[in-house]
Amino acid sequence: RPEIYFGEVIQNYSLVLMDPETAPEFDYPLTRGEEVGQEEITIYQGSAGIPMNSLLTKIAMAARFGHINLLITGLYTPESRLLMYRNIQQRIGVVAPYLALDQDPYIVIGADGGLYWIQDAYTTTEHFPYSERHSYAGRWVRYVRNAVKVVVDASTGEMRFFVFEPDDPIVKAYAAAFPGLYLSMDEMPDDLLDHVRYPADLLELQSRLFLLYHMLQPQQFYQKEDRWAIGRELPTKSPTGRAEMEPYYAILRLRGEERPEFVLLIPFTPAQRPNLNGWLAARCDPAHYGELVLYQFPKGEIVQGPTQIESRIDQDTYISERMTLWGQGGSSVIRGNLLIIPMGQAVLYVEPLFITARSAGLQAGAGLPQLKRIIVATQDRLAMATSLEGALAQVLGVRPTFARGAPPTEPEADPTAAAPTAADTLPREAYEEYQRAQERLRAGDWSGFGEHLQRLGALLDRLQRERAPTAPPP
Repeated sequence: RPEIYFGEVIQNYSLVLMDPETAPEFDYPLTRGEEVGQEEITIYQGSAGIPMNSLLTKIAMAARFGHINLLITGLYTPESRLLMYRNIQQRIGVVAPYLALDQDPYIVIGADGGLYWIQDAYTTTEHFPYSERHSYAGRWVRYVRNAVKVVVDASTGEMRFFVFEPDDPIVKAYAAAFPGLYLSMDEMPDDLLDHVRYPADLLELQSRLFLLYHMLQPQQFYQKEDRWAIGRELPTKSPTGRAEMEPYYAILRLRGEERPEFVLLIPFTPAQRPNLNGWLAARCDPAHYGELVLYQFPKGEIVQGPTQIESRIDQDTYISERMTLWGQGGSSVIRGNLLIIPMGQAVLYVEPLFITARSAGLQAGAGLPQLKRIIVATQDRLAMATSLEGALAQVLGVRPTFARGAPPTEPEADPTAAAPTAADTLPREAYEEYQRAQERLRAGDWSGFGEHLQRLGALLDRLQRERAPTAPPP
């Protein structure tokens, strides 16, 4: 059932199970058959809400919300109910106001076909010795743990509080004070546990502290000789004008692991230099949930950072000309977030381009964005095409192949670019491994996907070594 009665942006109350003839619930418009333009009607099938079957309840609710219609309307039926606290964060706050809530609750589909919100919640305190003071969720904190995940049924509003940090002393105190409210993580249904992810707010807070506290030598720490910074990209990409990259989710195979997994990534650069020097990954799959993995590049290796890739895109004559052209005539170009994707020993950079209309009365970028192009870059090559496959084929220097039934269109190529000069078949082999990995991914074969991804990483490593410039003889 796709109806959402309890959600992320809902602020008001709702009356359900009213007179179906005069107050039906709109579900969705019909777009097929002879009934095009008509409306599909639904009826509430949950169990939540306050029964509106007594005069006293109607008077109380009319006074509570300041609406006289709640008292005098003739649309009630004996089963009518009033749903309140429909905003999930407000609803959780009424029950557990002492928990700090993550900014980004997310909705998932359960095995029963129902919709469920998962809200990350934090235990915090300002009273923790030898720790830095930070502001989060409107409160000053020196201690933060993602101890609780709250599951809210989008239909009934039922809340279940699952403890993911059983050793946290604060949540232990809450569980003792409110017996029966907090459930063990083992009690979370498997179909919901599979959707659990590491919260981006927590990794961002941890990474900010790690910029300084990764230094383990006292003298180095005191002098701040190796201070890091979070990778930065164009400030215009963020509605707040923020240049620092935000953590992003990806599916990839970590080094030493046999299978790809769902991880949350954030890249690091030296404090005063633009090159990439490492990234931090938070593992999200149930078997390794909560583990943090740090990858650092060798000191002597120069790996291009996000600002350097953005500069290469800006300096590419063909790409910049196309973006200028698309930005004219009532359209606006939106450059999506740059994704830095580790693949074996190589690093792949991916950035989408969107086009949105600028019509009368709308600000630039206020229309519905449409994906226009994909930009893919490696350390020494840059390409733009209408699809990820096409851009990757250009970067690897191969002719793209298309699945059966796909349009036989070629990826957009830069007419001024020099023809690829690969000395062997490595680019073709790498692209074929990518295609096989995509086939395994679509088939749900994670083991096969991981195998092909591992081979692709090895081929990219070889390709990078083959194309690396060699020093002239002395």
